[in-house]
Amino acid sequence: MDDPSTENLNVTTSQLKGFSFQESFCLVVMNGPDKGAVRNLTVGRTTLGRSERTDLPVAGKGISRVHAYLEIAEDGTVTLIDNGSTNGVFLQGVRVQTAEVKPGEVFALGPELKIRLESTDGGLHELIQDMYRNSKLDALTNLLNRRAFEERMEEESAVTKRHGLNSCLAIIDIDHFKAINDTYGHDAGDEVLRQLAVTLKDKVRTGDLVARWGGEEFVVYIRQSDLEGAKVLLDRLRISVADLEIPIAGGPTLSITFSAGLVSLRNYPDWKVALNKADEGLYLSKENGRNRVTEMNSQEHA
Repeated sequence: MDDPSTENLNVTTSQLKGFSFQESFCLVVMNGPDKGAVRNLTVGRTTLGRSERTDLPVAGKGISRVHAYLEIAEDGTVTLIDNGSTNGVFLQGVRVQTAEVKPGEVFALGPELKIRLESTDGGLHELIQDMYRNSKLDALTNLLNRRAFEERMEEESAVTKRHGLNSCLAIIDIDHFKAINDTYGHDAGDEVLRQLAVTLKDKVRTGDLVARWGGEEFVVYIRQSDLEGAKVLLDRLRISVADLEIPIAGGPTLSITFSAGLVSLRNYPDWKVALNKADEGLYLSKENGRNRVTEMNSQEHA
């Protein structure tokens, strides 16, 4: 079974190179978990679906692994093709098997995901993408913000339940962060947050989600992993963070640690309830000396 859809934020204007006609195209997600996201298109066939193996992974209810194709010809004609999906492809509200799509038209994959084709130049593309980033990403750390993470978790939770998968959720808090701000100033604190974010994003697996939850707290969604495997990942993250040497302007090089709580989603129909349980684990990690990961509901592995 292919993995469910994954976050695809690193879209750059360099992907627009290679067009042999004057117009270039992008897709703008109109609703669903990735509302506002921009996806660039190139000449040839582009696959869309929830699988990470598609050219453009997309999220939404009823999306097949490879749901549809977009074919862009050398003359700029864009053709939408249903790949035998269960829930269909719709253009301007009408179900189609194959249809030409023109700039400004909206097509849908399944019952939820609506996408608009745009003819664009680099400047407009960057404006649209900036709007998306401002609504989805935390400005300081460039990770998903809390609202965007909540939207993604609603979709991820639905996919996990539908396919009987097991995933885990962790909440992370920087140890003694207030002391860093009080001693070295908020600029130092901001640099600590940025460096932690870079490390978390770099060290998690492809398909996992990392977000800034608020203040010095971060959340990590570990897709398709049991508690034991997720614990191995969190400990690896913890060690990597403890090895950081963070230079501070006009001050010393700082080292930091984090504490975390970890929970499996298998026994929780509501991921927010699971996150509260993980938060209890975080509290225990702090109480028991910090710089550790505490697993909750570990009786699953007794």
